[in-house]
Formats: sequence, structure tokens, C-alpha cells
Amino acid sequence: MDISPGMLAKARENAERADVSVTWITAPLQQFSRHVASPVDLVLCLGNTLPHVLTEADADFVFAEFSRALAPGGRLVVQLLNYERILARQERVVSVDRSGDVEHVRFYDFLLGGERVRFNILTLHWHAGACRHEMRSVELRPYTRADVADRLAAHGFVGIEAYGGLDFSAFDPAESETLMLVGRR
Repeated sequence: MDISPGMLAKARENAERADVSVTWITAPLQQFSRHVASPVDLVLCLGNTLPHVLTEADADFVFAEFSRALAPGGRLVVQLLNYERILARQERVVSVDRSGDVEHVRFYDFLLGGERVRFNILTLHWHAGACRHEMRSVELRPYTRADVADRLAAHGFVGIEAYGGLDFSAFDPAESETLMLVGRR
């Protein structure tokens, strides 16, 4: 489930290559229960999806939806970027990559004292010494480990554990690139 048809198209390609059958749904997280037959044993919220949920009310609604969907003992896995690290370092430039005549500059704008970040991708197309550019931006809410753990607990999740990524490595707020939290219903 994703709100972006482009992201789902890429996911479909990956699933086909892996010979995995998946049902794809274009919808925001706020419509989770409309599309998921409950109860389920596992809900995965991966790939920095949660930061697209911008308001307190929507975040509470999404976590309530996850909780309602899970069977007793079911697990929720939430994986996102480590915004504690991103906010502490305030490093604007994430990466600069070039392939042939196309260059991508990925960078952040820090907004509202860290309450929001804007993630930008500036694409430069070079041809015969001239440059044409386009920029895409998305505003995100930088959820921290405490933010997510508190929401999990408020919606009945127990045994909450934090990891530094999908490999279940130890989480280091100052160094880990990603954060993964697992809670049991």
C-alpha cells in the first residue's frame, strides 16, 4: 500500500523479479483498514513511509488502524530514517550522484525548528554545456524513536524493541542511518 503510483510500479517490478505475488493498493495509510482484511499477524510499515503522515491526529489514527488490524500477539514493524541523527547533524546534502549527463542532488531543508523537514531532489540534465533542471520536494515529519515508541505504547503495543535496520542491528541514535521498531499487540 502506497499513495504513490510510481513507487508501487517500482515495487511491482521488484516483486516480479523476485517471483513474489503481492496485492498492490494505491491509497494513503489513513485508509489502511478499508483495504486490509483483519485480523492479520504482521503489519510492515517500511521504507520511510510513516514520515509522510504529517499531523498528530493522522498519526494517532494510523497507529489505531494498525492496532485494530492485528490479531492478538501480532506484530507491527515500523522502519524509517533515523531522524534523531538527521536533526542532530543538520547536514543538508544527503548525496550527489551522477550517471552520464544526469546528476541528482538530494538535500534537506529543516523547517519549523525541526518539526518538519523537506526532502528535495534536484535533477540536473547536462547537454552540450547547458543545464536543464527540475526539482521535486516532499515535506516530512521527522519521527524519532521516542515518538514512535510512545505511539506504539499508546495504542496497546508491548515488548517494543528498537533496531538500527532491517538486519536487527543495534540502534545507535547518533550513528544508525535507519530505525526499526517492533511491537507486539
